[in-house]
Amino acid sequence: MKYLEYDNIKMQRYLKSDSKMSNNEKYLLFKLRTRMIEVKTNFKNKYYDVHCSLGCRNEETQSHLMNCQIIYDNCKALRDNFEIEYEDLFGTIGQQRRAIKLFMEIWKTRESLLI
Repeated sequence: MKYLEYDNIKMQRYLKSDSKMSNNEKYLLFKLRTRMIEVKTNFKNKYYDVHCSLGCRNEETQSHLMNCQIIYDNCKALRDNFEIEYEDLFGTIGQQRRAIKLFMEIWKTRESLLI
């Protein structure tokens, strides 16, 4: 919740139909913004070792997914990224749309590497 700021409580724009995001993108964005995506530091009581599941030895956090060398080496979208930052998930609707498209690719790459 550290990046979330609200002036009033209402449905977030990215969840509305005019956000131009697919339901899968909205679902992943919601899980990322609420730290419910399955990375070890989000569920510390579940994991004894919170190092990256891919073996890079860094702590497995959501933001680490954008910096993991193993994902970087296997994800063209991440290698081609020069402007999207983790914090964009909490930014404007335009920043969120760009960030979630990148995270969809990062997540697909991570999942395929874990198989």
